[in-house]
Amino acid sequence: MIIEPFAPYQAGEFQVKFATSQWERRQAHALRRSVFCAEQKIFEEDDRDAVDDHAIPIVALSMMGVTSDQLVGTVRIHEERPASGGAHALPCMRTSARSARLAQR
Repeated sequence: MIIEPFAPYQAGEFQVKFATSQWERRQAHALRRSVFCAEQKIFEEDDRDAVDDHAIPIVALSMMGVTSDQLVGTVRIHEERPASGGAHALPCMRTSARSARLAQR
C-alpha cells in the first residue's frame, strides 16, 4: 500500500479588515518588517515612521472555517493632508460616531 503525503493546507477563504486587535497589529508590523527589512532590505532594522502614528492598518487573514488562521497581508492607509471637500466614504459611513471610531484606530 502506497500512502501519498498530504499537501500542505492552503486557505481558500480570506478576510480583509481593519486591524482591531493587538495581535493583528503586531503581526502586521512583523510582516512589514520581514518584507521591507529582511527580504527587500529597504530599511536596516525597522520600517516604522511618523505615518504609523495616525495610519489605519488593514490586514488580510486566511480563514479556517469561521476563525482566522494566519495574517497573510497588510497595508496601511492614511491621508498626507486632510481631504478638501469632506469625507470620501459612502453616505452611511459619514456619521460622526463612525468617523470617531475609525479615527481612533
